[in-house]
Amino acid sequence: MILQALKEYYDRRKESDPTIATYGWEWKQIPYLIVLNDEGDVVDLVSTYEVEGKKKEAKSFLLPQGVKRSSGVAANLLWDNLEYVLGVSVETDGSITQTDKNEEKNKAFCAQLNKLDNINDQGVNAVRKFQDKSIEERINSFARFPVWEELKKDKKALITFRLDGYSNTVADSSLVRNAVNSILGDVNAPVRRCLVTNLEAPVARLHQSIKGVWGGNATGTNIVGFNLPPFCSYGKKQGENAPVSEVAVFEYTTALNMLLEKGSANRFQVGEASTVAWGEKNNKLETAIHVIFENSPEDNPDQGVNAVKQLYESVRSGAWTEDEQKGRFYILGLSPNAARLAIRFWQVSTVKEAAESILQYFDDIKIDH
Repeated sequence: MILQALKEYYDRRKESDPTIATYGWEWKQIPYLIVLNDEGDVVDLVSTYEVEGKKKEAKSFLLPQGVKRSSGVAANLLWDNLEYVLGVSVETDGSITQTDKNEEKNKAFCAQLNKLDNINDQGVNAVRKFQDKSIEERINSFARFPVWEELKKDKKALITFRLDGYSNTVADSSLVRNAVNSILGDVNAPVRRCLVTNLEAPVARLHQSIKGVWGGNATGTNIVGFNLPPFCSYGKKQGENAPVSEVAVFEYTTALNMLLEKGSANRFQVGEASTVAWGEKNNKLETAIHVIFENSPEDNPDQGVNAVKQLYESVRSGAWTEDEQKGRFYILGLSPNAARLAIRFWQVSTVKEAAESILQYFDDIKIDH
């Protein structure tokens, strides 16, 4: 039920927002861009960080979806950190080191690039030529750019490529997009009936990580996972124990990550539970609920009170349409539990019932003066 509701939320958002990532792609904050010419020479090294007030945020780009990493070597396609893109590590004193492990990571990055061998794309060809250069040549080409010193301090920061004279990344070309879409999915994935869509489809072995849960791993945690023998049955391994198609996994995890992301109007904190709320259909409550339960900002101390007043008025005056009132409304509370997420609570009601329950809560805690 939870995964189904999340997939439906993804479908709803995708209908109204064409920029939502589709299967095999994701929006990723990339702090640095390597700008190349056609010969693979470094023309510039650009920081995408922007400062808004006290916050420093890197620009987001639509890129091939990242691989799931644990402790092994696994490279992303056309983007990654210094160890994969250049095959080097940066020490605490700022010095550059090369290790066998870094060389292995860079080889894995180039192996991912080889998946695009069937296309003749100007940007991909430039990245290939860049990777054909020696590590020393690549490193020396960055020395003249002030951003290089900044990047070395930000050693786990992500990097991708841009072709000189273009505003988009190398990954954002029609040839690359079509090539990536043609190689999606695990060719060895078993075909089973998906528990979410009820369709026969290749089943995901591993589910993508969920990020943004307070107290959880920075790299993300799982809502579904089978990583120990006691969790498995009938000789099935990992995702086969609860078959969900690769596409449905992408859609429900993308939806939950959108709901949990920083600045989301659908999330709020209830004790240690990171909580998200959304509706079967678009409705006012799903983006107002966080204002009701979270602390009001210092510059607007009455924000929460005003939101509750507005909710009272809406319920009593019947300001919502019949569709808004009758549509299902979901509230999901999550907290970290080692490498997994624990479901703290899962509430399903109508929008009207949820609003009335919230008002009942405020009536119950009201203090008579």
